[in-house]
Amino acid sequence: MIIVLHLLGLLPLFPGASALSSAEDWSSFADNFATDLAPLITLFGEQVTKQFLSESVGLVDNVIFGLAPLGILTAVVSAIRLYGRASLKSFIGRAQEAHGVAEAELCSSTSYDVCELWSNGGICRVFGRPKILEFIYTRPKSLDAAKEKASDVSDEPSHCGIYLPKDVLTDEAPDGSSAHWDEVNRENPSRVFAPFPNLSLNVGTRRTSKEVLMTAAAAGLLLEASFFFYATWATFYNPDFYISEDAPHPWSFVLGMAGTVLLICGMFLCAVLVERRSVERRFKRIETSDDEPKPRIFWLQCGDQRVGDQQFRSFAYSEEKKEYMTSYVETRKWARVLALRPGHLLWVAIVSSLLGFACQFVGFRGLHGSITLYQLACTLVMSAVRALLRSRRLGRDQNLLEYFGRHSDSDELDWQALAIVSGDFPFKSGKCLHHALTDLTRTFRYPGRYLNESLTTALCRWD
Repeated sequence: MIIVLHLLGLLPLFPGASALSSAEDWSSFADNFATDLAPLITLFGEQVTKQFLSESVGLVDNVIFGLAPLGILTAVVSAIRLYGRASLKSFIGRAQEAHGVAEAELCSSTSYDVCELWSNGGICRVFGRPKILEFIYTRPKSLDAAKEKASDVSDEPSHCGIYLPKDVLTDEAPDGSSAHWDEVNRENPSRVFAPFPNLSLNVGTRRTSKEVLMTAAAAGLLLEASFFFYATWATFYNPDFYISEDAPHPWSFVLGMAGTVLLICGMFLCAVLVERRSVERRFKRIETSDDEPKPRIFWLQCGDQRVGDQQFRSFAYSEEKKEYMTSYVETRKWARVLALRPGHLLWVAIVSSLLGFACQFVGFRGLHGSITLYQLACTLVMSAVRALLRSRRLGRDQNLLEYFGRHSDSDELDWQALAIVSGDFPFKSGKCLHHALTDLTRTFRYPGRYLNESLTTALCRWD
């Protein structure tokens, strides 16, 4: 009350209150603020927590999330939404949640219920089946044979080195294009591919190098280690902190430190559970000679389409990528996570997280307020690090159809065909390109907006 009156400028109106306002009062207020309010801040941070979890694709990401965590409640609730039974979901108010909602918010995968589309300068995850085309162009081994086949109308139309990623990356491309790619970590071989493009993994976010991720994880470990060192020094080796108050009890220190360790382990396990719900397959491009053209991946989104009650505009982008990722939902109920059944590991994560926070909160109340503020500072620093790791994203100006506005709607395939033909395309064959693109559109269920008659005539006469 004294503090409130002082802040409002009403303290001089109460003669007896001025004597109570002293340095000890401010010290007590700061200490109570640190020990009572600061730990509660780590419970919040819903959106940043969901965003980081949905973009985590490895063990190092999970370690970074667990160190000095933010959004404790969100992490626990997220693990329950993905793995919990209906009785457990009822405790968090998610018993009637549709099965695709959690996937759309927390996972990196796409499925027949969840897709990713370009929207207003960023990638968004929505329900529905999108109209988007993804293909890889790789130069055929024999250009002369490809030209001869393209000019022969009696033969099956040539693909001109244009294939779906699934065909190229699973060794099904007939012209040898698959030789340019190799799958990373093939301990558990799988031929499953996501039904729709994973834009967030391949386009939306620039993947951080492994060295940078390891550096961030090492910095987080050192930061947490420095917290334990400071807590030990402030509790047992600096009695000046406790001149005006009693020295802390040993049980407060043990409870606070044990709670911090349990909380870190619980958050790490929650992140592992969420990350392992999706299965990522990573492919790396094999380096070739400089004079050989590099494979190029194209993404083409149909404009004026409505998915999930939202309207989406046209989007086109291409890049000579060195890595490609596909992510799909793990549907095997017997699949283990860290050598444990997911249901058992879920309970370990829940108990460790909630018990760790409770022990940390109670223990910090018996310690000096600077210890709690130090842990809060560690949380803020690691939150900034996690945000920086995901800050490199595709800009609005990198959408090649951005400046066409609605004029490009319904004509995306026309534009893409002309862009490839007029660019560095080795065949300069409009007929070959026309057959390749139209074949892909039928395979990928792209809407029936094929090249119009005049453009088809122009392309076929390009040679």
